[in-house]
Amino acid sequence: MAYLIIIVIAILLAYLIVDYIVSAREDQIRERLTAGVLDGVEEEVSLWSDAADLLKVDEFRKLVEKSTLTRKLDINLKRSGIKLTLLKAITMIVAFGAMGSLGGYFYFKDISAAIAGVFVLPVSMWMLLNFLSQRRLKKHDEQLPAFITSIITTMGAGGTPMQALQAVSRNSPDPIAASISSIVNAMQLGKSPNVAWKEWADFWGTKSCKLFSTGVRLKWETGGQMTTILHHILETLEFHKRMELRVSTLTAQAKLSAWVLSALPAGLALLTNAYRPDLFDAMLTDPLGIKLLTAAGVMSVLGFIWLRKIAQLKN
Repeated sequence: MAYLIIIVIAILLAYLIVDYIVSAREDQIRERLTAGVLDGVEEEVSLWSDAADLLKVDEFRKLVEKSTLTRKLDINLKRSGIKLTLLKAITMIVAFGAMGSLGGYFYFKDISAAIAGVFVLPVSMWMLLNFLSQRRLKKHDEQLPAFITSIITTMGAGGTPMQALQAVSRNSPDPIAASISSIVNAMQLGKSPNVAWKEWADFWGTKSCKLFSTGVRLKWETGGQMTTILHHILETLEFHKRMELRVSTLTAQAKLSAWVLSALPAGLALLTNAYRPDLFDAMLTDPLGIKLLTAAGVMSVLGFIWLRKIAQLKN
């Protein structure tokens, strides 16, 4: 156990040292470039070589993002609002995979446990990240009708669409405020509204965002009264919300069945342990019994996920 603790601490220290060196190097390059451009200070090391270093880092990041898995990881990181870069997230996943492998091997003294440990912690992190991403995505969709209402109110009072977006980005709660701020910043930097709204809808990827983006882009390009189409979009979103609540009511029994069926094995195990503790004592002292209990727990979790998928209606 002591060796495992030492290895874990060594991995964490190595990660922190590498992260500090990379971050310090990037900050130093940016400071040198800024000083060279603004102050005209001549230095022994060429500023263009520092710029080339940054370009190489950017090219490496683009190469990493070409993979479907890493691209999905990057999107989930941004959607969940976690302030973590893609490279740091990949480093953490690799480090936790190594820790899980070492922990499984030292605890079970079995190479199969070490192989399983490589996937347990990274998969758990992926599932947690996906959960946080979906929760924030759902919250973003729930705030969308209030956002549209705020735009209609501002424009009805004589404001422009850009003024309405700026007011929402300042006064709305997260995540809709950060979402709209990214659009405002993109358009202020010179990106066309059509491209900015399309990228926004592609990033969030929900039907509500795509519907709203399409309506706004049409009116932004063709002109005319934008509040009219915003009223239609708001009515459509409210109708979709009512239908989702009705579907949720109809599938509530199936979801409850998933919870009950998943809780039955654990309940039976607790009852057995209460009336016949000798059975569990023998199982917990036997390595084969521990493996069987672990397999039962894993299958119960997979069964719960499967039942929940069955209870959900496809779009």
